[in-house]
Amino acid sequence: MRVGLLILFVFSLVACGDVDEQTARRSWLQSTLIQDNYDIILREPELSAGKFAKMDATYYNYFRGTAAQFYRDQTQPHDGRPTTTFASVASSEVLLIGDPHPENIGSFLTPDDRLILEFNDFDAARFGPFMLDVHRLGLGFWTASDMVDSFDADARKQLVEAVAAGYWNQITSGAPGTLQITPATNTFTITEDLFRRARRDGDIQEELDEYTVLDGAKRTMFYGEIESSTVEGVIGDMVQEVDEQERRLATIAMQIYCESTVKSKCDEVEVKGVSRRLGAGVSSYPLKRWYVLIEGPTASSDDDVLLEVKEIRDAPVIQTLPIFPRQTHFNNAQRVVEGQRILQSDAQADAYLGWAALDSFAFRVRHRTKYQKGFGVDRLMEKVDEGEWTLQDAADFAFQAGQLLARAHASADTLSGKKGASVIAPVFRGRSEDEFKTDVLNFCEVYGPAQSNDYELFGQLRERKGPHLGTRGLTQ
Repeated sequence: MRVGLLILFVFSLVACGDVDEQTARRSWLQSTLIQDNYDIILREPELSAGKFAKMDATYYNYFRGTAAQFYRDQTQPHDGRPTTTFASVASSEVLLIGDPHPENIGSFLTPDDRLILEFNDFDAARFGPFMLDVHRLGLGFWTASDMVDSFDADARKQLVEAVAAGYWNQITSGAPGTLQITPATNTFTITEDLFRRARRDGDIQEELDEYTVLDGAKRTMFYGEIESSTVEGVIGDMVQEVDEQERRLATIAMQIYCESTVKSKCDEVEVKGVSRRLGAGVSSYPLKRWYVLIEGPTASSDDDVLLEVKEIRDAPVIQTLPIFPRQTHFNNAQRVVEGQRILQSDAQADAYLGWAALDSFAFRVRHRTKYQKGFGVDRLMEKVDEGEWTLQDAADFAFQAGQLLARAHASADTLSGKKGASVIAPVFRGRSEDEFKTDVLNFCEVYGPAQSNDYELFGQLRERKGPHLGTRGLTQ
C-alpha cells in the first residue's frame, strides 16, 4: 500500500498543471527508480544512497543501473522510440541474458582447465523477445564508446555495427549454438588480455590473498578496506565482519545450496568464515552479498574455496508480454542459476554455482576466483588512452560479444520448448546483414542520446531531491 501511494504521489507531480517534456521525463525517472528500489531504500538507506551516487558518478554506471528503465522504454508505447522489424511471436519467447553489456562478459575456467569467454551476469535472465538483448548489447557498447575520449560518433557506429555483425554471422552460421571462445581459438587483443590476466591471477589464488588472512596453517577472513573510492558516499571495495545472526544465516544457506550444485563433493560444507562484501556492482550495490570461506578438497588451507553469496531480486518486467501459463522457477536465485547453466557454452563453467532460498531471500552462490575475470570499461579507457588498444580492438571485442549472445539464444530452449535457433532463423530469412546492422544502429542512434539526456536529468534529481531522490517514508 505504501508503495502504491508513493507512486500515485509522484505521478501527480506530472498530472498537476502544464509541464514540459523534460519535467515529465524527470518525474518519470524519479517515480520508476523509487518504485524499483523502494524496499531496499527503506532497508538499506545508506547503501541505497551510495548506489544512486555510483550511478551518478559515470555515464556507464548510469546505464548499468537503469536496465529496468530500459525495459519500460522498449516495451511500453512511446512516441519517437524506434521499433524493430526483426520480430515474430515465436521469437518473443527466447531465453534472454537479460542485461547483456560489455562489463557482463568475462572468463571462466572449465573443469578440464580451459579458459572460455562467456556472459557472466544472469540476474535479469528471463524469456522475451530476442531483440531486447541485441539492442541492450548494442547500447552497452555505444555507452562504453562515449566513455573513451578519442572515440567519436563514427567509433560508436563501428562498435554497434560490430555487435550486430557478430550476432548475424553466428546466428546464420551452420551451427549457431556451438561457438566456444578459448585462448586456442581467440585471435583478438582484448580477449587475449583478459585470458592472460585470468590465468595469472587465478593460478596464484589472488582472491584468497585479498579477502582472507593466512596465519600459519589457519586461514580466516580479512575485514577492512580493499580499495577506496574517489566518489563521495560510494564504497570502493570493503569487507565487514558479520554478526552472529548473519553468520548463522550464511551457514544455513550453504547447507541448502549443496542441493543445487553440480559438485558431488558438496554433500557437506565446512564454513570457516563469513564476511559482508560492500561496494560491488551498480544495480546490486545495496543488496546482501556475503563472502563465505569453506574447506576445500583437503584439510590444507592452500585449497580453501571462497564463495560469493549474493541476494537476487526480480528480473525487469516486460510490460507487453502476456502472463505466461506456467511458473518456470521456484525463486529468483534458481532462475538465475539455471539460466546461467543453460545460456553458457559449458554448464559446469562454474562448478560451485548454486542457489539457496531463505524465507523471503534468494541467494545465488558462485566461486569467487580470479579465473573469472571480467571486462572493464575503465581498462578500455586506460588502454586506448595509452595507445595499447585501438578502435579496431574494441570492435573485435564487440563482434565477439555479438557472437556470444547469438550462441546463447540459439542453444537455449524457448518457453515453448523449441531451440532458440529454430525460432530466430525465420526472422532473418530473406533479410541482409546490412539491414540487421541498420536496425541495431538506428535504435542506438535514437535511444543513446535519450539515455544521455536521462543521465543529466538523474543528476538534477539527486541535486534537487536528495540522495534518495525524494523517497517518502524514510526515518531521518
